[in-house]
Amino acid sequence: MTFSGGSGQAVTAGSRQAHRPAARPAALSRVLHEAVVTWRFVYRDLSSTVIPVWLFGGAAAVHHGLPPASALAAAGRSTVWALLYLYTFCVSNQISGVEEDRVNKPDRPLASGAVTVAGAWLRWWAATAAFAVTGLLLGVPGWTFAWLAVTVLHNFAGWSRWGPAKNLCMVLGTIVQLAAAWTTAGPLDGTAWRWILAVSVIIGGAGMHVQDLRDMAGDRLAGRRTLPLLFGEDATRRHLAVVMAAMPLLLAPVLYAPEGEPLTAAVCAFFLATVCWRIAWRVIRLRGAGDDHRTYMLYTYMFCYVLLSGMFVL
Repeated sequence: MTFSGGSGQAVTAGSRQAHRPAARPAALSRVLHEAVVTWRFVYRDLSSTVIPVWLFGGAAAVHHGLPPASALAAAGRSTVWALLYLYTFCVSNQISGVEEDRVNKPDRPLASGAVTVAGAWLRWWAATAAFAVTGLLLGVPGWTFAWLAVTVLHNFAGWSRWGPAKNLCMVLGTIVQLAAAWTTAGPLDGTAWRWILAVSVIIGGAGMHVQDLRDMAGDRLAGRRTLPLLFGEDATRRHLAVVMAAMPLLLAPVLYAPEGEPLTAAVCAFFLATVCWRIAWRVIRLRGAGDDHRTYMLYTYMFCYVLLSGMFVL
């Protein structure tokens, strides 16, 4: 015989209440786990992607004379776009580079075993769909789909395995991120294109392979032919030292001189030269893996500084 009524309802309600506290911590735990995994996927590259997008968007806001509220709204839009820009690239890059990451960056989610390859593919497809929709909503679909194409070429079509093709992807990626960042604040004009092309070609194309010095062991294991492995470490270091020493002389006349404020231009050029010449010295004198990583990070900070200086000269 079965019974129903008040006592049965009390048991049922009690059971539901008992399950709710357990469900909430479990859901929160999953969210926190995913946040940590996301951080581990992307944290190394924030200074070469998200932060530059913020800074160049800020320069565009100054150039177009946006009021503070509009500038903040543009910054919010560009932040969402930039985070997806970074995440889609990092996840796909790590899917295609698990073996070298076990040597070069063993703390990454796939290399450490925190995420499976199947799980990474699921994340990439979801993020790619979100990125495409975001690009459409923000009015930058062309730049969004261009970046997805570059990502596929770099990470899945083998372009990252040969130094010149890898550098070309970095140039194209820099053009995409800067053009999209500017567009969130206003239309692209001659000033925007002067900055975008100068920064992308001179910083992105001529010196970005400074990052390859720190990854030679893993790249050699994976069969990559980056510039240090193609031309030799010493030759690459000498080339980078010359490029970095010359970079302020190439950038300052293009970026600062045309803006019509000599004192501001001179100050910006002085600080740019100080950082670039420091990088040139480090490339030659400091050769350990840790030193090369710090040199590359300083290089990304120089990239950020150039874009920040746009807020003062534009």
